Amino acid sequence: MLGKLLKYEIPAVGRQLAPMYLAWLAASILLGITIGRFDNSSFFIVIPVLVYFGVTVAVFVMAVVLIIQRYYNSLFGDEAYFNQVLPVSAGAHILSKTLTALVWTVLTSLAAILSGLIIALLAGSMAGVWAGEPISVSWADLWNAFSTDFKFAQAILIMIEFLVACIFSVVKSILAVYAAITIGQIFRKHVVLASIGAYIGLLVFESTVGNIFITILGLSGQQAELESFVSGATGMQIMFGVAILASLALSTVYFFICRYFMENKLNLA
Repeated sequence: MLGKLLKYEIPAVGRQLAPMYLAWLAASILLGITIGRFDNSSFFIVIPVLVYFGVTVAVFVMAVVLIIQRYYNSLFGDEAYFNQVLPVSAGAHILSKTLTALVWTVLTSLAAILSGLIIALLAGSMAGVWAGEPISVSWADLWNAFSTDFKFAQAILIMIEFLVACIFSVVKSILAVYAAITIGQIFRKHVVLASIGAYIGLLVFESTVGNIFITILGLSGQQAELESFVSGATGMQIMFGVAILASLALSTVYFFICRYFMENKLNLA
């Protein structure tokens, strides 16, 4: 049933984000060509820059709004009466919304990287065309700079751990927002204020747990030693590993908060 929910949820968000992605692509192409054609100090570059950053901000804001809106409307808002009678568990609903949010967060991040590459390539190629010079692009220097201090296998492992840590951190952040919304829906007359208050409370909870963990490990007051440890390859691997476990633990807590309130404290009145 989770698969069927995802087949509906992912396209539902995509239909609303697709036009924004197209506008983002157009703004990237326009800015890249403009930078390549005119000097960076030229007046003609101001408008494309403003358009590009305006569209970029709009895409990210819309993505966040849709992620929040889909969760609330589907489970507690206008669509709640239909979705709550489906033969689907509360956990499946939460997972479908979380995975959908994760998919579109990752896709938006990849789109941002692609946008930057388009601007860089068009700016460089157009500059070369107008100056009559050939363009050569190499990633060797970037890789050499990274692999100087680390062995190849360690470098690959650190990058993988970093990506996994980012993904788990995104999941944790999504579930924290969902948990706050789920708690806030109890107060039907003040849902927004209650959700904001619940989210602040969850942030305080995270901070408190983090401080307790640091105190237990005896790392408080040892900033210099900690920075020296993390700067090494092994230290980075341990740091990312701890970040993954922490995000996983908090995600589990937030998931069960959502499920508990949906199963026992649901208020659709």
